[in-house]
Amino acid sequence: MGLEEVKENNMEPAKDAAILIVENELLNAKLVESFLKGFYTYETVEDGYQALEKARSRKYLLILMDINLGKGMSGLEVTKRLRTMEGYSEIPIIAMTAFAMIGDKKEFLSEGCTDYISKPFIQKDLLKLIGNYL
Repeated sequence: MGLEEVKENNMEPAKDAAILIVENELLNAKLVESFLKGFYTYETVEDGYQALEKARSRKYLLILMDINLGKGMSGLEVTKRLRTMEGYSEIPIIAMTAFAMIGDKKEFLSEGCTDYISKPFIQKDLLKLIGNYL
């Protein structure tokens, strides 16, 4: 989906909206970045510790959270910690995951995520989901 197609669908860029991408797989992170480029400002980190550090230093308007971050904290653990930080109790946190079993979405929402998108996803679906919150 190109910029013109998105504009035709009334999805205007919101470049001032800062998004934090938490994704440990480089290829997946680059894909999400390419989907957001030209629409939103973003920063990317590869683990939960970096995500918490970034959130302490800057206020993000939305967080895209991979659930399986490999080593260290899971995305759900990071989400729980973010929810206790000043200014992050109501910030949208969207779980990005390949876990797509029945009941997974309910678990993610009960653990503090605002919404959920299943991998693999396409640019249009991600931008539409983000647009629901920003």
